[in-house]
Amino acid sequence: MGVLINAALRGNGIVCLPTDLANHYLEQGELLEVLPNTTAPGKTLWAVYLSRSYQQTVVRAFIDFTANAWQQDIKK
Repeated sequence: MGVLINAALRGNGIVCLPTDLANHYLEQGELLEVLPNTTAPGKTLWAVYLSRSYQQTVVRAFIDFTANAWQQDIKK
């Protein structure tokens, strides 16, 4: 992802970035949002972990937290 951000920061084109990666650069005025009402397809997040019988509480908490944060980010 760093290659895409660097290319955009140098003015070498338009890139599609996740909000959490782009927000800093947008807030600093280093990047400009060109298609604000457009969303990228494929907003799927996968968590890969060992079977539930071996799942630690902290792993489940992390997955739940991440899924909730992901959903909130998509709604923005």
